[in-house]
Amino acid sequence: MTDNWFDVLDMGPGIRAVRERLREGTEVKSFLVEGERQVAVIDTGTGVGDYRALVASLSDKEPINLQTHGHWDHVGGCWRFDAVLIHPEDARFLRAGEPHQVYATHFGPAAIKSEWLPEGFDPATAELRGCEPTGWLNDGDTIDLGGRTLEVIHTPGHSPGSVSFLDREARVLFPGDAVRSDHLLLMLDGSDPVVYRSTLERLVGMLDAVDTIYSAHNPPLVPDDVRRLRDAYETVWSGTVPSTPEQAPPQWQRPGVDVHIVDGFTFLVPEGSITRKR
Repeated sequence: MTDNWFDVLDMGPGIRAVRERLREGTEVKSFLVEGERQVAVIDTGTGVGDYRALVASLSDKEPINLQTHGHWDHVGGCWRFDAVLIHPEDARFLRAGEPHQVYATHFGPAAIKSEWLPEGFDPATAELRGCEPTGWLNDGDTIDLGGRTLEVIHTPGHSPGSVSFLDREARVLFPGDAVRSDHLLLMLDGSDPVVYRSTLERLVGMLDAVDTIYSAHNPPLVPDDVRRLRDAYETVWSGTVPSTPEQAPPQWQRPGVDVHIVDGFTFLVPEGSITRKR
């Protein structure tokens, strides 16, 4: 075990990324965006380690937790914060947490390895604590941090209540899992591959205001990456890309899922959903 669970990266003025390992070669990142009055805590990771203490060690500003969505690897430390905001449609995930028997599946030789974990964390007994939101994030809302504002953009598809945050002055977008450079999960509970198509169009339409996209997984993106992602998904919707489920990442190989690979992007959707809705 290690005491260095969190890896903190300086991403530019007032922005830090907090990186946690999920499996070999895979990570999840949350972000701290500091204003003059408050620090926005965009997602709170896996629940491994004391996220609130980490934030306190990095900023003396009042924290406000803003969730991009409610999946387990993004909400783990929410219960440690006084102010927790999420889109209403993902509140059920936040409230539910995960009992031990479910949470334990994220640990083991093929996932979060025991030698990575901080002292005092025991995956044999741990659970993901549920959390009651203290407020809502709705499309068009603005979060004033003092001298810095984040705009809330509803970007569903991966989950029904997924949101992105735009720092217009810094020209930075925080899309959570709505945009990433490898596989796009559109077959989970509450996912909607049809709605996701509109989300990509909306994001492409605002790229003139963005220079950098800090996805929750993998390296930062640039606007042309998002345009390629949109174009790749449109190719999938053209019906010309066969499903190759055997090429899904091992942890996502399961019955009832179609896998379409275009231009380096892997789209996982419910079986037959593209054909039915096209």
